[in-house]
Amino acid sequence: MSTGLPLSPPAAPVAGDVRYPSIEGLRAFDAAARLGSFERAGEELAVTASAVSKRVAALETLLGAPVFRRTAKALLLTAGGRDGNEPKRPLTRHGGRTQLHAIAAARRDGATRCLH
Repeated sequence: MSTGLPLSPPAAPVAGDVRYPSIEGLRAFDAAARLGSFERAGEELAVTASAVSKRVAALETLLGAPVFRRTAKALLLTAGGRDGNEPKRPLTRHGGRTQLHAIAAARRDGATRCLH
């Protein structure tokens, strides 16, 4: 049932708005980083390679930088991807969200630190 009123655009983000990556995105990143491909990560997570790729892309959008360099044969972690995938601070643990939030906030604020 249509009211005839135009749909309003999505609300602009509020200053200080905190966006966290989804747990599915973090798991997809973790599996792809460990296994070196979206296909193998998909097999481990019981989803398609396309689903893994989309979840990683959403994470990259949040961060404002790629976490993988995609080649024809493999996924290679960028410097930013390696920073987030350190064994002492896995992204799927509670500390990873804080680390990702700091990286995303720095990108939004125009910090010059490069994640590639």
